[in-house]
Amino acid sequence: MNGETAIRTALESTRPLITEPDWDDVLRRARRRRVARRPAALAAAFAVLALLVAVPAFGIGDRLRELVGGDKRPGLTLAATLTRPDGSAAGSFSIRGSRLFVTPRGSVFGPRRRVSLPWSMNLTSAATEAVLERGGRPLAVLCHPCPAGASSGSLRLTFRQFASLFGGRGVVVLKAPSGTARGVIRLRPPQRR
Repeated sequence: MNGETAIRTALESTRPLITEPDWDDVLRRARRRRVARRPAALAAAFAVLALLVAVPAFGIGDRLRELVGGDKRPGLTLAATLTRPDGSAAGSFSIRGSRLFVTPRGSVFGPRRRVSLPWSMNLTSAATEAVLERGGRPLAVLCHPCPAGASSGSLRLTFRQFASLFGGRGVVVLKAPSGTARGVIRLRPPQRR
């Protein structure tokens, strides 16, 4: 008997005798391991989430509370600083779009047909008229006459009209006895805390 045959015989004698694999046993053990890991993973995820919400340095708790119970809805704010031809400030204007998209019954997510947009304006002096223009054409009259100080209102525009205000095409024109002031509407980035 040579050395190779002796090794082969020794290995075959130590090999367990299995006639066919027991797949049910394999699957049972795999499910047991997966189920045992799930509560541990959920507990770890919950602990990390609680830590993120509880630590004020992350600032997530306040934002989450504001999102759930806050009075300010998410949306887009467009704003313009109204200036006269000589460069002096005549006031400011902002318009806010929230709830711009809706899911109609049985349809895909898409824009609303008409949107109601609240606007606010703060003027340094009274004016005869304030007009929202798009590409040099009047889109809506904001006020006629316009008092000095803060004023506000609501516009009802189509989604396409609102979208056309982006990219510097929307302009607020303020007409006053002292002259005309203009302000290009720009998207105001959200405020970071």
